[in-house]
Amino acid sequence: MKFIERINGFTTSVLQRVFRELKRKCPTRKAEMVAELNRIWLNEPLEILDRMSEAERVMLSDCVHEDQDEVFPERLKARHGLTFRFGYDLRDRSDASIQYSQLFISREYPGEYLLLEDVREALMTHLPKSEALSVTTSCPDMDDLKLFESEALAFPELKRMLQLAGAGKMNVSEKTGLPTAAAIKAASTALVFPEDKRGPNRSFIWPVLLQQCGWARFRAGKFGLTPTGKALLEDFSAEAFKRGISELKFDDTFDEILQVSEIKGFRGRAARRNWNPAPARRMDVLNELGRFPVNEWVSMDDAYSFFMAEGGDCRVVLEGWALYICDRQYGALYDAEWKIGKVYFRQLVCESLATLGLVDLLHREADAQRSDLGRTWGLDGAGGLTRYDGIVYIRLTPLGRFCLGEGETLYEPPAAEQRKLFKVLPNHEIAVVDPAGFSVADAAQLERFAKKVSDAVWKMDRRTIFAALENGDSEADILSVLEAGSATSIPEPVLRLIRETVARAGKVSGREEAVAVAFDEESTAALVASDQSIAPTVLGRNGAVVFVRAKNLKKFQGGLRKMGILLP
Repeated sequence: MKFIERINGFTTSVLQRVFRELKRKCPTRKAEMVAELNRIWLNEPLEILDRMSEAERVMLSDCVHEDQDEVFPERLKARHGLTFRFGYDLRDRSDASIQYSQLFISREYPGEYLLLEDVREALMTHLPKSEALSVTTSCPDMDDLKLFESEALAFPELKRMLQLAGAGKMNVSEKTGLPTAAAIKAASTALVFPEDKRGPNRSFIWPVLLQQCGWARFRAGKFGLTPTGKALLEDFSAEAFKRGISELKFDDTFDEILQVSEIKGFRGRAARRNWNPAPARRMDVLNELGRFPVNEWVSMDDAYSFFMAEGGDCRVVLEGWALYICDRQYGALYDAEWKIGKVYFRQLVCESLATLGLVDLLHREADAQRSDLGRTWGLDGAGGLTRYDGIVYIRLTPLGRFCLGEGETLYEPPAAEQRKLFKVLPNHEIAVVDPAGFSVADAAQLERFAKKVSDAVWKMDRRTIFAALENGDSEADILSVLEAGSATSIPEPVLRLIRETVARAGKVSGREEAVAVAFDEESTAALVASDQSIAPTVLGRNGAVVFVRAKNLKKFQGGLRKMGILLP
């Protein structure tokens, strides 16, 4: 829409009020009013711009200088602390004064305010550009906060998840892509660090992330690795990981906000009509997060304010009334579009991105406060909006900057921390020598391949090591845990036990499905198995039972037909 079309859409009485405010003689006919107001704008633009409030001038300035088409009063508050609400027919909501900024904005449905096509250049000339923003960093008091450091966990956990998926031990729903209870249990056994009730729900989100990043898919009735996932598992590199994060930006198979069960109405027609697609939201968050300073804590409130101020938009719906808490009538989330967007921002950052090692988290030990939606009807009796309500600070990791920042080409993985926590003894026992430094996480690491026999002693044997191999660990994974925490070198008997167990476990080079076909006589089975056309389809024979490759069953049936034998 152009300027003259916009003012032509106002009524005669509204245009008369504009001329009175401008202290100009008002023509009698509407066409003349429109032409005269258009002339004033083209020849004397400051006559209009100077009458705007500070909030209006700053809001329009940010829009034109940041090359944006949509005008957001919420961004004005986030960027400058100024408040503005659009009125009706140029009239302010609070009084009868005119909002001159509406002369340059078309109001679209639902809740969209777009800058007119032909006013950008003039506004850019006469409205000064605001100063560049920077993220507000913090130095939080760590005494009452709990830290989740993600970067050191991401690569080893991802490798184990890929191994589980490649071994067929991670199942997801073909329809929804969400992990089954068995898949969540399998993923929980492969975690490097135990989950905290307020930290990322990693056992749930890892199977989802494998799909979003293009590393695993449900195909031909089975969930397994894609060629990209297999290549990553064989040659694990930060560059290949970064390519997976790029795939995550555009994924449309999973929407993080759907995990917030306290908010209702996501599947309703009203929400779907006003829906902001998940890839658009996720891409905005990841792009803006890449501009955060590395290894600097930023409060969740400041992070979301900066995101909004820089043009990010992760509103789930464009009209908040489409969603509700508990009851559609009393709990409708009117005018809460950007608050719901903050819920999504928190969910994405604190679950998916923290699990991938892109951000670290700080959360409160005490009960969380539901601050994203404020005091909302229906939440008083709930235990919380999400499990991430208590997370108050986030920190971009070097891995996060490498994957999300512009122009980042180098990444150095963190070196494994060498600690003297235990001794590995020749009798295959692991004895703790530093109880003060030995944590629950360290115990969980050992329990992957050793059995606890006392408060400070674990013991390895062939069965415990084999169980670790079944859960996706490799020889290198087991040795890395022992070498990182052992006060002495690993004894040769222990190394020999691990290598022999791994070697024996790897004796199987492949497997395939077979169908057992039973005949009434052993002589008939022998005759069939020796037939020249049937023999290539047969895996073996045991008496009157012939074992046929499942993929060759039709060929086997054709051979039987030639022999005059019917396969039921």
